[in-house]
Amino acid sequence: MEQAEVPVQQEVTTTKERLQYTPKLSVVIPVLNRAHELPRLFESLKTQEYNGDIEIIIADAGSTDGSIELAQNAGYRVVPAPTESGIGATRQAGCESATGEIIINTDSDCSWPPNYLRVVANAFSDPEVIASYGP
Repeated sequence: MEQAEVPVQQEVTTTKERLQYTPKLSVVIPVLNRAHELPRLFESLKTQEYNGDIEIIIADAGSTDGSIELAQNAGYRVVPAPTESGIGATRQAGCESATGEIIINTDSDCSWPPNYLRVVANAFSDPEVIASYGP
């Protein structure tokens, strides 16, 4: 399936300013036995057109299906969450370990178009923006 570009709905700064705004991004992915979904998401993460630092955090709530190994083999950081605690507590564990200026939450069954992280970061180049949500 071909992915469509995420539309940039409003220009908030000049192109030059946006190109210079590259905060560190933390992508938090809560997981419990999702090895069958992770490869598609990981592939979309590899294609991101973002020039800043990106940390990928897999918050794991006790997977036994190889999810942890997939994440580690991809070079992503795995943090433990309370075992089978639910998505909220799992996501929270990932967010608490994040070191980026912007935290982006996603689920394991998602995949992103190549410009996704760039569009998210650009939204935050406007000092009035304190939160955002995806399409």
